[in-house]
Amino acid sequence: MRNLLMTEDFALVSKLQRHARAAIESYSDDELASLIGAKRMADYKAALTQRNIRSMDSLATYGWIIYQDACNREVLGHLPDFEELFARAALPEIAAAVGKLS
Repeated sequence: MRNLLMTEDFALVSKLQRHARAAIESYSDDELASLIGAKRMADYKAALTQRNIRSMDSLATYGWIIYQDACNREVLGHLPDFEELFARAALPEIAAAVGKLS
């Protein structure tokens, strides 16, 4: 798999792009914004774990994180995540490829 990705196989990249587009086409603009916001919050939290955040503003930072997570959960609570949508979009093609190998 790594070799395929590292050599930038055009057919593979095209299929991945097609499945990614199919996975997110059902999202509204607000839902896509919340998905991006949730990803950025996860990245921000990961960055905070790698540095010393014990300062005067840490309580405000923590409060802001809780607030943003609540906002994203309000929108994303009923949505399947991207990985699930991607798997649904790619599954028929994967099953067909496995069927040809058998």
